[in-house]
Amino acid sequence: DIGKPHCYQEGEIRHFRGHPEKSYEMSLKILSRLGYDNDFIERVSYLVRTHDMIINPEKLDNNISMIEKRLELQYADALAHHPDKIEKRINYLDNISQKLYDLGYINNLDKYVKIKKK
Repeated sequence: DIGKPHCYQEGEIRHFRGHPEKSYEMSLKILSRLGYDNDFIERVSYLVRTHDMIINPEKLDNNISMIEKRLELQYADALAHHPDKIEKRINYLDNISQKLYDLGYINNLDKYVKIKKK
């Protein structure tokens, strides 16, 4: 969400359209400047860019380790939103987790349930 200040749009409801892409661009520069290796930069920047994207279990775009990290990040991100929106987001992520589990992509469904209870 580091790019949100650069994407702020005032209105009845505040929006930060385009913040994942702006945050991605910023993460590439910051992590490079800090001297991280390219593999680390690519993995972190992937998570930054996709943290708001819907995880489609039928069209996974990366290795399962990164999908699990992305799912964990999305649970954490959901908990950082307005309390009125948390339940809907968590229910959505629970459904995605169940689908990933049913398809054999994740082995421990309880791992994600614990995240949502915190």
